[in-house]
Amino acid sequence: LDSIESKIRPSLNQSLEQFNKMDGRMDEDMDPSSSAMDPSSEVDETPEFVTAEDAVEVPVQGDEDVPMEEEDDDVPEAEQGATTTPDMSTWQISTHTGPVYAVRAHVDITTQQLTVVSGGGDDKAFFHRTTLGNTTTTMQSQPLSHAHTDSVSAVAWNLPYLAADNASKPKPDPRLVAIGAYDGALCLYDADSGNHVQTL
Repeated sequence: LDSIESKIRPSLNQSLEQFNKMDGRMDEDMDPSSSAMDPSSEVDETPEFVTAEDAVEVPVQGDEDVPMEEEDDDVPEAEQGATTTPDMSTWQISTHTGPVYAVRAHVDITTQQLTVVSGGGDDKAFFHRTTLGNTTTTMQSQPLSHAHTDSVSAVAWNLPYLAADNASKPKPDPRLVAIGAYDGALCLYDADSGNHVQTL
């Protein structure tokens, strides 16, 4: 037993010394007189509630009141900033009752006749004709006969590739106008008379 005690005695003494040191540190931490536990050392001087009387206005440089821009309340918003563009058109065609989606124009050099074909969102197509060189001549409009059930979206013709009809010469290949619509109908018309030729 003496030999066992002599072996473990040094380690017990060392452990006891470490325990006493730790216990002393804990006593210092728990000491009410220490500054760490002194309530007066950590006093929050901020009041719990701030009233309107306690508030202070702090002026900020450059924060002056800027007057708002005056707006003309009498002018509708759509007209504000709008500019008027002069109408420089020679003719105005007002046959369509909806948006116009397709337009083609052709001038016959021999007759000086301007032909315009148009199609639109009102499900209609028109021929429009007039003679150039006379601005007093009105544009004559002719509705094309096929009753489309959806918007006319495309128009085309072969007039630029065929000669005009002359009394002294036989009539050239058929002068045609093609009208296409969203209802799937593709209609061919005689480019001179406006008569319906075929529906494809």
